[in-house]
Amino acid sequence: MIEVNTLLQYATTATMLKRFDEAVFKNFVNRIIVYSRTEIGFELKCGITLKERLEK
Repeated sequence: MIEVNTLLQYATTATMLKRFDEAVFKNFVNRIIVYSRTEIGFELKCGITLKERLEK
């Protein structure tokens, strides 16, 4: 539950990032799942998986 609260606090108070921030990524992402050539998932430390479709 701590991870969910940390994510919620970050999402509601942080300013929008203009570029990739490795520290933020490592704080919230547990692993990346490759479903196919066009779909991946970001498994967050709080248990949520965000699926993303890749386009050329």
